[in-house]
Amino acid sequence: MEVQNNFRSKIRGFFTKMRIFINSFNGFLFHSLYCKFSNNTKNYKKVIINSNVNYYEKTCIALIDSLVKYGVKKDDIILMVGGFSKIEKFYYHGVESYFLDNNTIDFTAFIGVLDLELTNSVDYFFYIHDTTVINSKKFTNVFYKYPVKKQHAYSIGTFISMNIGFYSKESLIKNKTLIMSAKNTDYSRQGVYNSKVLGFEMEDAIFKNSFKYRKTIFLGYSFPIVNKTIYVGQERIEENFKYLGILKYKANSDHVGKYKITLTD
Repeated sequence: MEVQNNFRSKIRGFFTKMRIFINSFNGFLFHSLYCKFSNNTKNYKKVIINSNVNYYEKTCIALIDSLVKYGVKKDDIILMVGGFSKIEKFYYHGVESYFLDNNTIDFTAFIGVLDLELTNSVDYFFYIHDTTVINSKKFTNVFYKYPVKKQHAYSIGTFISMNIGFYSKESLIKNKTLIMSAKNTDYSRQGVYNSKVLGFEMEDAIFKNSFKYRKTIFLGYSFPIVNKTIYVGQERIEENFKYLGILKYKANSDHVGKYKITLTD
């Protein structure tokens, strides 16, 4: 029995490696050919940045500058800042921005999209964290040229993707009950902590709840390149999603896969 299990394990490992290789090659072809020659820019898209009152002034200017540097128009960026008593529109470094009446960690921006009824005017949203920086035009190519479709939600890989990815307006409307159920208006330390725990449990929930329509931008790119670094005065883990041109700075993980909940991420 043990021999059979070892054999099956080796077979599964072989096919997993083959699948990763094939899909990585598909990702290479996508960037080499499709994004280079495609003019698929007709759908109305926005980058939505998820942030909060305690963090946006520390991190968002670097992200906005990097988006603009690599070709994303400021008119195509929306900043969502959680942690306020009411919704209020403002402009941050020339970008349309909103103070929101919720602080729901990773779900803050999704709730903002629904509360503001942005699905009436925007077809697709590329959701991204304030603790990210763009480092190549690959992101711009994906944002403007990736062949997104109605109903679909596109994660950045087959792995847990921290909710980062493309969301059609249909996928957000379909999951409205799920999204709004997480809305947190308790700004006490315990309230924010509880929301973060829930957000940790609900990571990629919109993708999972839309499994029939879930797609991935790069099926074979299962893990980012990981390095330790200092970011905004804190030791963090830098994850380099090289096929997307995204650097993500994480405070809640390390190289051995241990996780903790903090209030500063």
